[in-house]
Amino acid sequence: MTDFSITVLNPGGTDAAQSFSDYAGEPGSAHAPVNYHGYAACTAGNFETDVTAAARLQRPILMLIRRDMKAGLRAIEKIKASRLPVAVALKESGSHQFSYQVDSAKQLALLKKILGLADAVISPTEALIPVYRSLRPGKPPESVCFLPTPYPFDDPRWDFSIPFDQRRGIFMGTREFKTASRNHLAGLIVISELAKRLKQNVSVINVDGRQTDLMLNELGLECQVKTIMDYTDYLSCMAGHRVVFQLDQSMVPGQVAGDAGLCRSVAVGGNGSIDGILFPDFTAQGQDRLEILAKTEQLLVDDDCYLNALQAAEQASMKINFSNSRERLEALFQSITRPGD
Repeated sequence: MTDFSITVLNPGGTDAAQSFSDYAGEPGSAHAPVNYHGYAACTAGNFETDVTAAARLQRPILMLIRRDMKAGLRAIEKIKASRLPVAVALKESGSHQFSYQVDSAKQLALLKKILGLADAVISPTEALIPVYRSLRPGKPPESVCFLPTPYPFDDPRWDFSIPFDQRRGIFMGTREFKTASRNHLAGLIVISELAKRLKQNVSVINVDGRQTDLMLNELGLECQVKTIMDYTDYLSCMAGHRVVFQLDQSMVPGQVAGDAGLCRSVAVGGNGSIDGILFPDFTAQGQDRLEILAKTEQLLVDDDCYLNALQAAEQASMKINFSNSRERLEALFQSITRPGD
């Protein structure tokens, strides 16, 4: 293994600076090594919010673009002045999130400047690849790279699975009524009949207080209602279920599917990038909701089907584990020519 590592910079962000010298580290010790923290963790790198601190580490930088694109432009200009190779990525990359961040000609102009200064662009979703390439005229198409968020599937400390025969019921993967593309209410509605018919328990995380309780009462769905938990408790809760269900159509990186992977469970019904990698037969891509429900039922009642899905996901997880992701990041940054070289 080489000594390659990167710094993920979220300029002006609220997360604390963090070193991932132990890669994924022990669960619960600090910010989990997932989402954009995962890019730092898989290389034993750092997560920083101050551009000067990031440049001081003298490592390649992956800079996150937030809605405050003026701050992002200032940050990448400082990085370029330090002569460090820099890739960029939108911090929020779902379809609805992109529209929110780039909602004016001014925001679009700032984004184009940032993308033009970057040596490369990393996207954890395939949907934004043509967008980035179109906004970087004259730049090599291969400098825009689809690289899903890494997950520590190859670190036994992050295996949250429990014995197969101890898993019960359905874990609702979404939780937001107000984000239309999450389809949270529709997911609750379509899963309620199946859960009642098969006598399956359903667990729901309630972030909307009384509104969630009223919706569940209206549906006549008896649920185990959970409040927001820390990440390790959330994974432990998810791991006790046989299936993770959602109808999210946001084209997000796919954290819910990645979380299901850490639990060695099966996620059904989403269309995120990780959903398509780990659970291609159970995503919303090319399937209507009746087909998704039929496959959910099969996973709940057919042990062979369920175990085959787990085995397929285990094999697919090698594509986005820390080892593979680190190799891909290293190859990308090696292909970047430093300014002036």
